[in-house]
Amino acid sequence: MVSIYNNRTLDASKDAIRVVSILPESKNGALQCRMKTVSLQDWTDSYSAFVVKHGPISNHGECLDSWYRSWTQSQRLSSNDVLERAPKFPDKSAYRFKWGDFAALSYTWGDPSQPEIIEINGTNIQVTRNLASALRVLRKICMFDSGFMLWIDALCINQKDVPEVSSQVGKMREIYTLSWSVIGFLGAEEDESWKAIKLLDNLANSYGDPKKGILLRDKLLEKLDLFEHGSWIALNKFSTRPYWDRLWIIQEVALGSGRTLMFCGDKSMDWERMCHGFDVLHQYLWQAKDFSISAERKMLNSADTRTWINPGPLHHIWKDLWDLSQPEKRSALGLSRLLEISNFSESTNPRDKVYGLLALIPAEFAKGITPDYNIEAREVFIHSAKAYIGAYQSLELLRDANIWGESGAPTWVPDWSWTGRLRNSRPSEKYIEGDMNPDTYVENPIIRENLSQQSMLGIGQIVACLSLQSGTTAIISSVKASFSIQLMVLELNFYMENTFQKQSSNQRMKRVHTKIAMT
Repeated sequence: MVSIYNNRTLDASKDAIRVVSILPESKNGALQCRMKTVSLQDWTDSYSAFVVKHGPISNHGECLDSWYRSWTQSQRLSSNDVLERAPKFPDKSAYRFKWGDFAALSYTWGDPSQPEIIEINGTNIQVTRNLASALRVLRKICMFDSGFMLWIDALCINQKDVPEVSSQVGKMREIYTLSWSVIGFLGAEEDESWKAIKLLDNLANSYGDPKKGILLRDKLLEKLDLFEHGSWIALNKFSTRPYWDRLWIIQEVALGSGRTLMFCGDKSMDWERMCHGFDVLHQYLWQAKDFSISAERKMLNSADTRTWINPGPLHHIWKDLWDLSQPEKRSALGLSRLLEISNFSESTNPRDKVYGLLALIPAEFAKGITPDYNIEAREVFIHSAKAYIGAYQSLELLRDANIWGESGAPTWVPDWSWTGRLRNSRPSEKYIEGDMNPDTYVENPIIRENLSQQSMLGIGQIVACLSLQSGTTAIISSVKASFSIQLMVLELNFYMENTFQKQSSNQRMKRVHTKIAMT
């Protein structure tokens, strides 16, 4: 695939990216695309004036909506034509860049063993069948054939150029945040997926109204075939598509949020509305769905008598993807939550367990992590741990230490790839148990993400007691605890430039040897 890049690297100083347009269908049906290099700094005069006038807006969705309203006013459109929110596909005169505008594609690469040929700038290249399917669907809607283009990671990043991959992965937050919209492609139409989309759309009508939700539940329990036959089986299969397991899609749809449009085959649905449907399912129909799908299986005389097969993906869509699509919830994302999401999502490259969530990691933490695909995964985990300590001046990460992981990283480093971590195994508030007499008093309850108070810590005399039963860490100076678990000793051995309390300059490079004893 190197030939389509002409050995030209992207100029980071210009915020350069590559974008793709999809040409209209040719007589032979071949997929033909054009790729060009553009700058995210190359604003139109009108958009530049808008940014200067309104200043930075932290929520990009609000910024885009504000820009679109400003544009509609400049066009003197009738009130009936003015939308409160920007549409998924902009009018040409509303483009923000001199070269046009772009959407970012969110999809799964799929099975590479059965590739298809597409043409880019006159050169034939191989892509997976899933990406080819996405391009065909998007070609039909005729929205990406001119100034409005697509950013597609597998094509727009030279995958053979490791420094470029590292650099562009570091820009993912910017790319998906700045994109006009995010286009999610769940795969080709199969297993009556259109019924699943229709069902979610119907469920979404009850979102935000408890009376409607309860009424819908009662109706469904009374009449299990309330919706089109096969809808619940279709939704079950829809929710277990490989797309939902992919780690990268978490930050992609979260950053796209209200600007995301989901496609399954050629059927599409607004992401927020899809999430509203899943929310109603969780809030009101969790038991009713099992009765409904069992009834459908009986009508089909299916030998499979199970109710809902693997509800895990439903939890993932609702708890992870929908929650993280809401900026106010995304901003409070802590380390344990990040590890939990990473551990239960799929990525081909173990380094991406961190890099694939970089856009969701709090800014003060993320700035200490620089994507580098030349180093091993264990080094990525070590760098991430050091970045956390440097950002928060806290040893709170020891609660998620790599006790059993197989990454090869030191035991004090959280393992982002360890699958043994239990989901939802810890509440948000922690209590210190046992007969304790610390020199420094620690308030109860302890909010785990705020355990970084400098006044608690005394370098040189820290003892951390870790309870595997309660999942609670107390960093105190002396402990008498009644934890009844097998003795396990770990050694934390690292350098810290800035310790947890004010120190003289000759103490700033102080080696800390801390033994964590659990008795």
